Amino acid sequence: MKVEVEKQPGSVSTLQIELPPEEVSKEWDTIANSFARFAKIPGYRPGKAPRSVIEKRFRKEIQDELTKKLVSKSYHEAIEQEQLRVASLANIEDVHLGEDKSMRFRATVVTAPEFDLPEYKNIPVQLPETNVSETSREAAMASQLVKLRPRRARTFTAGKNSGCASRLIISCRDFANKS
Repeated sequence: MKVEVEKQPGSVSTLQIELPPEEVSKEWDTIANSFARFAKIPGYRPGKAPRSVIEKRFRKEIQDELTKKLVSKSYHEAIEQEQLRVASLANIEDVHLGEDKSMRFRATVVTAPEFDLPEYKNIPVQLPETNVSETSREAAMASQLVKLRPRRARTFTAGKNSGCASRLIISCRDFANKS
């Protein structure tokens, strides 16, 4: 596989990817064989049609499947080979399958920006002094309890005969004041 990387401004790179005919032919054969196994062609038993008939009848479908499979596979291999830090794939265009069964296409990707990280360790930081009084702490805990109670509460159906005038017995545990 031949890969050419053209870096453009704005962390964009264009990859020109060209696949050798051997790799494309091998994948073509695999896909054509899978079509041949399941193709129903008049005059032939399923799976017994000659390869030339299969390729003639399903040429467009085989090409579409081949393009989808090889573009995805070779795109990922090219990124690994060139060690690009890709943020997203912007576009795949100019997919061309040659008569000699070679394939080439262009992929435009957005890469992570490259920059030199300045020295950031041992930077002095001044933290503001915080004073928490007992009353503000209790007020904060009380507001949190008010928010937590509905989430932790469990409700149960009282029964068939309970109504507005019914008396219910409720047991409640207070976990906030546990020692």
